[in-house]
Amino acid sequence: MSIAWYPGHMAKTRNRHQSMLKSIDVILWMVDARAPFSTLDPTLKKTFNNKPFLIVINKKDLVKASYLDAVKARFAEQGMPAVMIRAYKAQDVKALIKTAERMQSNRRKIGGLRVSILGVPNTGKSTLINQLAGKSTQPVANTPGITKALRWVETPYGSILDTPGILWPKIEDVEVGLKMAILGSIKDTMIPYGAAIDLLMDRLYTHPESKLKALYPGLEPLAILEKIAVDEGFKTAHSFDEMALYQRLLKDYRSGHFGKVPLDD
Repeated sequence: MSIAWYPGHMAKTRNRHQSMLKSIDVILWMVDARAPFSTLDPTLKKTFNNKPFLIVINKKDLVKASYLDAVKARFAEQGMPAVMIRAYKAQDVKALIKTAERMQSNRRKIGGLRVSILGVPNTGKSTLINQLAGKSTQPVANTPGITKALRWVETPYGSILDTPGILWPKIEDVEVGLKMAILGSIKDTMIPYGAAIDLLMDRLYTHPESKLKALYPGLEPLAILEKIAVDEGFKTAHSFDEMALYQRLLKDYRSGHFGKVPLDD
């Protein structure tokens, strides 16, 4: 099974961004700290035409620092510089901009910094832009596809090119697609909920940072799902709202309720 959710605005974003590279100093390439490799579009780098870029690992508070240090080292081995941030934290954003300024070419240092922000949906691009601008300039939601068009945003730090979240045309690796679905980077309707929950529950049950076993001592994964469903009223003697159970599990994982559990190794 491959995943091919590739709305028209995503293809347009790729093409328009590439045509605007001369106006951009540094590309900020955002990924989710819980799946930094799975949320890194493998087809995107070749469109940068050697423009300086920086991988921005967002939501660093949702995984352990030691995990992110290893991730950063792996990116460095591939010649891909990376920084870790919380997009809603001003001090993290200021440090990010200072790093981007050091990467700015001498030719462009005459004017203000001009950066673009790229990444798969729901990695926190809009949150970062709002923090840079010092105000809400873009809606923030846990739903992919909110931003539809490219636009320049003027901020105290320089000009920021906001872009819609983009995926690659066909995601061949099923596990990558499921991880992105768990994180909300792909529309829920595009992924079988059952497969995503199976992957998530296996991760939560086996990962050393997971709180799942402590929250439900002595229970196997299926028994945990049963208990949650009954306790939350999703399952009664007469009905079972499986979708509500799945949505609750995804919400709890995304909020960090089960601990600092990454999806990528």
